[in-house]
Amino acid sequence: MTSPPPVQARMPRGSRPVTAFVAALLATCVCAFAAVQAISLGLHHRTLGFSVHAITRLGRTTHWDAPAVLTAGIAAAVIGIGLLAAGLLPPRRRVTELAAADPRLAAGIPPAGLRRALRAAVTGIDGITAARLRGRRHLTITATTGLHDTTGLAEAIQATAAQRLALLARPPAVRVRLRREDH
Repeated sequence: MTSPPPVQARMPRGSRPVTAFVAALLATCVCAFAAVQAISLGLHHRTLGFSVHAITRLGRTTHWDAPAVLTAGIAAAVIGIGLLAAGLLPPRRRVTELAAADPRLAAGIPPAGLRRALRAAVTGIDGITAARLRGRRHLTITATTGLHDTTGLAEAIQATAAQRLALLARPPAVRVRLRREDH
């Protein structure tokens, strides 16, 4: 009996709690309003200041090309498309994937942890007093130095960053900037 081919592990994506909350709140409000109106109509009571007869009369007399109808339709379509896009598009990853020799293994590091580790590696270079990192796919390292002769310093930073980023599945492009510290 042959074993099945190994399955490639995938990094989990984040959730969309705000979108889910907005959709659930909108559905709950619409259903609650419909329930209250149906019960009040069945009991022949008037609730929430709405008259079902006034609303149906408004629906019969309002034309489809009225500005209020067009505005409400456009607003509903924009909200619906926004919620649909938020539900269908995958959320951003919350971790940066690390390279693994075994395809069944998935490991990652949070972007803040990666920046801290990279900043510590760069500030460990002789002559670098501080470092600032920006970007995700294209990483810019701005290193502060008190040295007057910065020959080879940018290359050392580039090599250190490349060594640390080689652990990632998809290492970003790195750009190094040097800033002189004013005394």
